[in-house]
Amino acid sequence: LSSEEINGHFAVQRTRFDTFGSLPPIRDAQGTVEMRGRDVDIRLASGTAFLASGRTVAATNGLLTFRNTAQPPVVGRLDLDISGEAAAVAGLASLPPLNGPQRAGLSADDLTGTVSGHISSDVPLVKDVDPKTIDWKADLAFDGLSVARPFGDQTLSGAEGTLALLPDRATIAA
Repeated sequence: LSSEEINGHFAVQRTRFDTFGSLPPIRDAQGTVEMRGRDVDIRLASGTAFLASGRTVAATNGLLTFRNTAQPPVVGRLDLDISGEAAAVAGLASLPPLNGPQRAGLSADDLTGTVSGHISSDVPLVKDVDPKTIDWKADLAFDGLSVARPFGDQTLSGAEGTLALLPDRATIAA
């Protein structure tokens, strides 16, 4: 199907969409869905991820794209800004495939402060995808970050800086 044969533009409000794996769905979402032939763009103006812990992470400026959906496997690309309390963002980042805080020996409950940043990730529309094959990265900025307990022989209190998470490493600059 070409973009002349089928196309559409839909405004959505107060909806929800699933991401993948153990990551929570985005709820209370507002945005648009555009279809042009076999391509789909889903734009998220705003929404909220509700974690099992009850914590929330705000999601804004999102774009989920699917190209040539007739060619399996269908894998989309998500770009999304997030923000929230450090414990909430760490809780989100602790879920597979990210597994972020565990790499540093931390848990979400150890953290206070605020975090904002950008996440880019593949979003497969097929089940049983090995999380190790998903391309993703998270670039985060933190403010007033404190860790409740020492990690290694260091303590952290009121820090400002950045955290880059990739599938094979995490880099902190404070």
